[in-house]
Amino acid sequence: MNSRNSESNHVNMPFYSIIIPVFNTYAFLRRCVRSIQNQSYKDFEIILVDDGSTDGSGSLCDEISYEDSRIVVVHKENGGLSSARNAGIIIAKGQYICFVDSDDYIEPSMLMDVFEVLNRDGSDIVCCGRYDVYSNIEKIIGLIPTEDGIISPIECFSRMLTWEGMDFSACDKVFKSKLFDNYKFPIGKLSEDVAVIYKIVLSANKISLIPKPLYNYCHRQDSITTSSFSERSLDVLNHANDILEFVSQKYPNIMSAAIYYRSTVQICIVDSILSSKLSNIIKYWG
Repeated sequence: MNSRNSESNHVNMPFYSIIIPVFNTYAFLRRCVRSIQNQSYKDFEIILVDDGSTDGSGSLCDEISYEDSRIVVVHKENGGLSSARNAGIIIAKGQYICFVDSDDYIEPSMLMDVFEVLNRDGSDIVCCGRYDVYSNIEKIIGLIPTEDGIISPIECFSRMLTWEGMDFSACDKVFKSKLFDNYKFPIGKLSEDVAVIYKIVLSANKISLIPKPLYNYCHRQDSITTSSFSERSLDVLNHANDILEFVSQKYPNIMSAAIYYRSTVQICIVDSILSSKLSNIIKYWG
């Protein structure tokens, strides 16, 4: 693993470290980076983690970094989304960390809106809303917090379990960097956010909400979140079972929310199986 621009970029501690894992998203990478460069709030570093791309994305990362001294590039062997995020966390210098997928982009006011809320509340985490973007054309409001204000970690956890204005996504949230001192994303698993974000949320002292869609989640047919059923699709069910066991031991008062979450995950997996190619199902079930 090697990085570029790290020495000059880290002389001063930025407010935000924005970690962008990159794997074969050449067509979308510039749009993603520009959405950050065009922010009204400018005190940030961008960490591009090239996770062994084979489509020229790695070279494009270097090209973009030459144009902006705030950009750090890390090149590493392919290890998956979690591995790339963890590599970015290791070198991040910002007070707060944001995650942006390289085929997504953020609204021009996101960093400023979050900064103002952090300045007001002194929270460890800020949760905002997001747009769902289909075919890069249709843009609709997705999950979004229902109110502006502060909620407790357990309330945030409960709302994520029931999709009440938020879920386990890392991308529509901003985290105090120190929260990742004890937590990293699990390697080799799908739905890695589900496995770790609730633990980070519960380790926070205070969580703020912004009832505005500030993140653009772009749905692509070939992305890992829209691919057909495979054995790894069951990772999210394993995460849901782990959460259910955890809640039963630690927070039995929100057990109904955990049961609801596992039930909806089961329904989604059945739907994935029914819509999958028969060959995929036979391959898994033998």
